[in-house]
Amino acid sequence: MHGFGCREMKAKDDYLHTDTVELGINSIRGSILTATAQGIIFCLNLGRVAILARLLTPDDFGLVGMVTVVTGFVVLFKDAGLSLATVQRKEITHEQISNLFWANVALSLVCMMVVAASAPLVTWFYGRQELLGITIVLAGAFVLSGVVVQHQALLQRRMQFGRLVLIRVVGQAMAALSAIAMAWFGFRYWALVGSQYVSGLCCIVGCFVACPWRPSWLYRNSGVRGMLAFGKNLTGFNVVNYFARNGDNLLIGKFCGGVELGLYSRAYSLLMLPLSQVNAPISAVAIPALSRLQDDSSRYRHYYFSAIHLICAISMPLVALLVALSDNVILIVLGPQWTEATTVFLWLAIAGLVQSIYNTSGWLFVSQNRTAEMFRWGVVNSCVLVFCFVVGLQWGIRGVAACYAIGCVCFSVPSVFWVIGRAGPIRARDFYRQMAVPVGGSLCLLVVLLGLHKAQWIRNIYLETAIAALVTACVVVTLLLHNQSGRQLLQRIITIGVPAKWRSCLKRTS
Repeated sequence: MHGFGCREMKAKDDYLHTDTVELGINSIRGSILTATAQGIIFCLNLGRVAILARLLTPDDFGLVGMVTVVTGFVVLFKDAGLSLATVQRKEITHEQISNLFWANVALSLVCMMVVAASAPLVTWFYGRQELLGITIVLAGAFVLSGVVVQHQALLQRRMQFGRLVLIRVVGQAMAALSAIAMAWFGFRYWALVGSQYVSGLCCIVGCFVACPWRPSWLYRNSGVRGMLAFGKNLTGFNVVNYFARNGDNLLIGKFCGGVELGLYSRAYSLLMLPLSQVNAPISAVAIPALSRLQDDSSRYRHYYFSAIHLICAISMPLVALLVALSDNVILIVLGPQWTEATTVFLWLAIAGLVQSIYNTSGWLFVSQNRTAEMFRWGVVNSCVLVFCFVVGLQWGIRGVAACYAIGCVCFSVPSVFWVIGRAGPIRARDFYRQMAVPVGGSLCLLVVLLGLHKAQWIRNIYLETAIAALVTACVVVTLLLHNQSGRQLLQRIITIGVPAKWRSCLKRTS
């Protein structure tokens, strides 16, 4: 019994150390696993969006979207940047993690009370009585997510992406099924609210099973002061960045109404579905990997530029496809009642492409412990984008989307020189060099797809979209083969499931 207890304690302590973690193997394996999970989650969310768009009205989505503007802001303080503080640290102790765990629990309880107390204010601001109950009920979901912050961080720190993947897939699947079932039985917007509780409960069970670490009580002099400062600056950035991400929803919900917000938010969500499948798996692996390499400039540069190439090679052709066939995508996924969102979707696709690539600068800030500089940059960026929202509001949701896209494009070019090339081993000219080939290939693809779409040679929108997707996939593979990291990723994907004794033969024949 004593021996079993020692082994159990050792297994728990292993989650605090990364000395035995093989960076190269776990990075590639983690990318593939996370990308696979993103593909499954993409299909789940796409099916959920397509079904709920036919069971619910734009006003139902708009009501929840109004409250999400508030809950999304408060949720920034639940984590307080302490999960990434755990991932970024080279060495960490049980006492430090325990203190951070209870800090996250306390913050989640405070967030719950703040959101519940703000329910009358939200109802008054938007002038919709339904928002009172929605806000109070959504407040309770904060507690569910607050208790697993450090367990998820430890799994990410140890690069155990397989377990994280399983937790996410099961949670998303159960949330999608519960939302569809509630919508089918006429619960309207409560279907969207209830699914968040289902997802949170699944995440708690999964994290406590996957990660054997358990917190102790609070410790004095545990050395978390530096981690709290890291989290404070990161939270400050998230707060100011939140207004850049959600200022458009706030203004549209206030001055244009629930229907317009529903159209705008669905267009944005539909766009982020495919883009997040590219960015999320690479980001999940990149931050812990770069944190391990922060003292090795040569490997750091190679890893970062490899990740940048993967994002550009996949996301740029994908956005070209979405821009060229934006009307087809809206009709196929959402249905004819959402056609007014087509123009919004087109402009947001341009903004989403710029943001998804430019946001990789966050990897540098976090892995290099430059969160104070990250906060200052976030203030400037948020002011520019909020100004764009205000200017575009006079032309409705289309104007907001257009000004957002123009602001992202214009602000990103000078910002790269200030943010990326200012410190650390990465230089701005190298950043742009990595994007040269994907940009050129994607522009050519966009011209071809637009020409085929405008010529209307293929009358069936499903067949036209399928052919365009096939052409885009060929361009993506070509761009990946242009870079060593892309070739390695494709080779790993191809050899998944191939017996080990055959892999050496494949390498020799290749």
